[in-house]
Amino acid sequence: MTALNSLLSFLLASNVTLPNSVNHTEVLHVQKNLKEPPLANDPGQPLFLTPYIEKGDIETARALSKVEKLPNAPHVPSYSGLFTVNKKHDSNMFFWFFPAQNNDTNAPIIMWLQGGPGSSDIIGLFVINGPYIVRKNLTVELRSHTWAKEFNVIYVDNPVGTGFSFTNHDDGYSKDQDHVAENLYEFLQQFFKVFHEYASNDFYVVGESYGGKYVPAIAYKIHSADPPAQIKFKGIGIGNGLTDPETQLNYSDYYYQLGLVDRKQAEVIRNETEKAIGHIRKGNFVQARYHFNNVVQDVPEEANPKYLLQFAGYNYGYNFLQTEEPEDHSYYENYVELPELRNAIHVGNLTFNGPKKVRNYLIPDVMKSVKSKLATVMDNYKVLIYNGQLDLTLPYVLMVDMLNKLEWKLNDEYKNAERKIWKLDGTDEVAGYVHNVGDFYHVLVRSAGHMVPYEQPEYALDMITRFINGKPYA
Repeated sequence: MTALNSLLSFLLASNVTLPNSVNHTEVLHVQKNLKEPPLANDPGQPLFLTPYIEKGDIETARALSKVEKLPNAPHVPSYSGLFTVNKKHDSNMFFWFFPAQNNDTNAPIIMWLQGGPGSSDIIGLFVINGPYIVRKNLTVELRSHTWAKEFNVIYVDNPVGTGFSFTNHDDGYSKDQDHVAENLYEFLQQFFKVFHEYASNDFYVVGESYGGKYVPAIAYKIHSADPPAQIKFKGIGIGNGLTDPETQLNYSDYYYQLGLVDRKQAEVIRNETEKAIGHIRKGNFVQARYHFNNVVQDVPEEANPKYLLQFAGYNYGYNFLQTEEPEDHSYYENYVELPELRNAIHVGNLTFNGPKKVRNYLIPDVMKSVKSKLATVMDNYKVLIYNGQLDLTLPYVLMVDMLNKLEWKLNDEYKNAERKIWKLDGTDEVAGYVHNVGDFYHVLVRSAGHMVPYEQPEYALDMITRFINGKPYA
């Protein structure tokens, strides 16, 4: 080992601040090539890949982003790091990429977008559809029905400020969907430079919950890019999504029909949602969001009153059969703080951000619509919208209300389409029900709530596989 390497290794291990004249990425390059195991309890340093792209050193970026052994976990090949999407604001987006486990280099790519707003894609990875499941004792198991089995999957902390993504300027936080899409678009440009062999693969964007706004926003950005995006964009998927709040607010009838409220309580909820609609129509989006949150208590600490809790005893609105959030939803939170995990995924001592700050910047955006963007995407690409049967927060019937009022080229055909029974591939097991017209599919997933792939993983994998591969549901 050279004297320079020894000095740099000592400085990094000792958390000594390096002088400005030392290039951070060069230090990481030297450290990675020392070929020595990381020190115990050493989280390492964050890996910023953009400088390598700018120097044309793509292979080094690729090599450095490779994820080595995770703590207490079987090994699955993957890559992770950060791309700088806005230098002025020092805005950086963290990603974790899993090539398809079937080794099909031509497999389609899915970029998963978690909702919130401000929920990390680490949730999608460890709780919903990624290769790993974290247990209470922080051991990690392989998920039987991960979407990474047959597809290349990108998990990205979005918007900037979410999870391990960060910015050092207030103006770096997104305040609307156009800004969200701009950062995601820049992220994709850099991603496909580092992982250039995937640039010709079919590309899909799929997200859930508040992803019902992110997904149409980035899809529309790709569609309208000038010059055209060098991405083989094929379509989108939205799970239990918030897309056009004004037409997705009839909670009163829904809760009454489920027996969660009586007639008097249903009228209280109707009054609350009518106030929200009135504020939306006047452009008072912050006030509208306040009334919406009182009904669904999506952010419980900001809801007053909490109608689901007050009328029905629910602290948790993601599944009709559960009044409290499942404990295993939070196991990943301790896992991401392990120094060995942080070293392996190249985030160092970066703060793992909760959703509050990102959400606060986006509060004026929550009750705004992206239905016009969604309509354009539906006119031009494959679209899957799916809803869990048991969701109380963004349920199936309210998505039907929105779709019936959405103006797009096949709307009349959609309204008249016959609903088909969808059975799990190769069985007589009913997985759900599907309305299909052209390249559009609206799917009700049986016995699932808000987080469909978590609650019905086999159904969800069958659903996304049929959609992407063009295999009929019925």
